[in-house]
Amino acid sequence: PLFQPTIFVSGTAMNDGNCLPGVGVARSIRSRFPNARIVAVDFSEESAGLTDPVFDDVLVIAFAGNSTVAEHWRDVVDLLDADKRALYIPTIDLEVELLARAIDTLATPAERERVAWRVMVPPAAGFDATEKPEITAGQALGMTCPTFLAGTDGTSQHDLYAFCFEHGFPIYVKGPSYGATLCNSWFEVKDAFTSLTKLWGDGVFLQASEQGFGMGIKFAAVDGELTGAIKTRKAMQTSMSKNWCGQLSPVEPELLELIKEQVAEMRWTGGGEIEYTESLDGQSRFIVDWNPRFPANIFAACHAGVNLPAALVPHVM
Repeated sequence: PLFQPTIFVSGTAMNDGNCLPGVGVARSIRSRFPNARIVAVDFSEESAGLTDPVFDDVLVIAFAGNSTVAEHWRDVVDLLDADKRALYIPTIDLEVELLARAIDTLATPAERERVAWRVMVPPAAGFDATEKPEITAGQALGMTCPTFLAGTDGTSQHDLYAFCFEHGFPIYVKGPSYGATLCNSWFEVKDAFTSLTKLWGDGVFLQASEQGFGMGIKFAAVDGELTGAIKTRKAMQTSMSKNWCGQLSPVEPELLELIKEQVAEMRWTGGGEIEYTESLDGQSRFIVDWNPRFPANIFAACHAGVNLPAALVPHVM
C-alpha cells in the first residue's frame, strides 16, 4: 500500500525577503513521499507560502500574541490526536522552543506518550546548550565562540563604541533568538542595537566578525540519533544574512562524529543547522549559530541526493 502520512508544516511566510523554511521542508517531503498529505500551518493569512501548490491544505490558527502557549499546545495535540499517522514539523524558531518547553512543562504523561514524540522539536535542555552567544554545543564540536559584548541595562553607548573600536568593523549586532545585522560603521551599530532592543528587550549583543568562509551544516535527528547531515559553503548572502546559494559537500568524518556525539547527548529531535565561520587557512572554526530547525534553503540539499526532512518521516513512523 502507498505510504500516506499527514505532515503538518508550520512557518510558510516568504514576505520581505526573509523566507521561512516551511515551503522548502514541504517540497523536500513531497519529493520523497508524493502521496503524503501536507498541511501548511501558519498564524497569519498574509503568509505568502500558504498559496504554494506543494500544500494539500491550509490551516491558519490563532497564535503569536493572540493565544497562550498552553492553547497552542492544545491545538497541536488535537491535530495529532485526530490522525495517528500525523507529524508536526514547526520551522519557526520561537514556536519550536515554545513547543519544546510546553512538552517539558505542560504536557501530561499521556500526551508525552501519545503525541509528543510526533512533534519534531528537540528537548527543552537542547536550547540551553545552543543559547547564544556562547552556544556551548558548538564549542563541544571544537569551535570557538567569537568575542562578544552582551547588552544589559548597564551597557552604555561608550561600552558599545569601545567594543567596536577594539575589534574593528564589520561588527554583528544580534538578537537572542533571531535577527542579525552586519554593521560597517558606528552609526549602523547604534541603529541596529536600538532596533533589536525594541524588538527583544534583553539579550541583544555585539559580536566580532571573524574573517573566513561562511559555513553551515544542515542535519536531522530523532531522539538523539543523527539521520543525516550535509555541509554548505555559503557563496552569496542576502541583505538579511540569509544564504542564497552555496556549494554542498559531505561533512568531514571527524566533525561528523562530534556532531553525532553532541546530538546524542542532547537527545535532539527534528531539524537543525550549525552555522560557523571557517578561517581562510581552514585551521579554525568559529561558531555563529545553532538553529533548532531546518534552514529555508533545505530543499537545495535534495538536489545533492540528501533529503533531510523526508528522513524524519519513516524514522519516526
